[in-house]
Amino acid sequence: MKRKKKNQDEENGATTAEGDGGSEDMRAELDKVAAESAEYLANWQRAKADYANLRRRATDDLENGVRRKLEPLLNDLLLVLDHLDMALASPADSEDAKNMRFGVELVRKQVVTLLDNAEVEPIDESGPFDPSLHQAISKIEEEDREREEIQTTVRRGYLFQGRPLRFAQVVVATPPAPVEPVEEAAAEADPEAAVPEETSEESAPETEEAS
Repeated sequence: MKRKKKNQDEENGATTAEGDGGSEDMRAELDKVAAESAEYLANWQRAKADYANLRRRATDDLENGVRRKLEPLLNDLLLVLDHLDMALASPADSEDAKNMRFGVELVRKQVVTLLDNAEVEPIDESGPFDPSLHQAISKIEEEDREREEIQTTVRRGYLFQGRPLRFAQVVVATPPAPVEPVEEAAAEADPEAAVPEETSEESAPETEEAS
């Protein structure tokens, strides 16, 4: 009887050991699967980010390529528009000149429509001077100015899709330069002249004896 019970206890212990070993194997397998899943997810996210970057670069390259092809044509259209504006600025007194002016105005409207459809818009010709949009061909000092501002526009500038296509050539009004005091200006011109000469103590008695 005792021997039978002992054999049963040994069988139960072996079963328990086998059960513990199976749980550890299952836990290790689950950890392995979880690690592989995390790796697959990370690789998928990385591939997704790489594809998005590649697609964005391809779009940028395509847009820049189209822009480089269009810019020369658009600049030529701007020159045509400049010439049309100069023609319209001329007086039209005769009947033939008035008819010619009417035709020039129609052509100008068509050119402006083409530029609008291509997202070309004029640069603002008033307000503060912006070196990223304006090209200063001359500067004039004015007393009532506190900053550099556009006084007149010599040639109109344009933006193409929000970026400069042609800089506006302008005359800039600037605040007057600060005026230095006369004494400081003289001292900067001739530092030695600004220092008063010191009378030596030895020359004073000689002057008295001579008198």
